[in-house]
Amino acid sequence: MSTITIAILIFVVTLILYGVNKFSMGTVGMITMAALLVTGCLAPKDALGYFANKNVILMLSMFVVSAGLSRTTFLDAFQLILLLFCIQIYLQYLLINIQKKLQQLYVAI
Repeated sequence: MSTITIAILIFVVTLILYGVNKFSMGTVGMITMAALLVTGCLAPKDALGYFANKNVILMLSMFVVSAGLSRTTFLDAFQLILLLFCIQIYLQYLLINIQKKLQQLYVAI
């Protein structure tokens, strides 16, 4: 089998494992990387080189901050404020449309 065929098979299995959601995403990702290393589809230098990438470190730190915020009540309060803001915008939209309809009705009379 060619390396491209092996890589496609590994990625299909990875997508299935993500969809089944029996294992955590980190576990599936590490298993996928290990499978690509063992089959020779990915060089060890390339596989381990991405861990030092600034974007990977940024995303990891964002996950840490997100986990910390989800344990506090900050997100609940923010969600309520956002919901109230959206309701206000929607009510303004409805009132403007009702006003336009009433003006059209008044002009028609």
